[in-house]
Amino acid sequence: QTPVMIASPVIRMFEDSDEAAVIALLRELQAAEVPMNPHLRPVDEIGRPYLDETRGWCSKNAGVMLVATLNDVIIGYACVLTDCTEEGKDSERPYHYAYVADMVVTEKERGQGYGKLMLQHCEQLARAKGQTIFRIGVMSENRNALRLYHAFGFRDRHMTLEKRLT
Repeated sequence: QTPVMIASPVIRMFEDSDEAAVIALLRELQAAEVPMNPHLRPVDEIGRPYLDETRGWCSKNAGVMLVATLNDVIIGYACVLTDCTEEGKDSERPYHYAYVADMVVTEKERGQGYGKLMLQHCEQLARAKGQTIFRIGVMSENRNALRLYHAFGFRDRHMTLEKRLT
């Protein structure tokens, strides 16, 4: 059964005044991912330096930082880099693509279709830049995100397997 959204969020560009709410969302995402990958930064290290790093990615790759608000409360965040370049190392030829570098919806609002709406907005931005390849990364253990991304049309492209030698 598909959940029905009760209200429509507004998706808009990130503003400096959104910083604290976005950092809280990014920390929520990090807290969920650290158990899946112990090499990630601790949650308390996710803050302004991370947003500054993200701004750098945006500057280099024609990126956009977005927030989703519901009744003027930020419930989601995404960063889409609309012009990434694969340099053609190894056996690949050079090409361009768009990449969703970060995406999170607050836990309270998950499962209501807001992530899908954010992905649609990111995809529209990628298409507007003329991209024909659209990517997103996900932890293999994040089953809910995988379901959303597969339902959205993403397909597995490359997998890196890991074995812990402890």
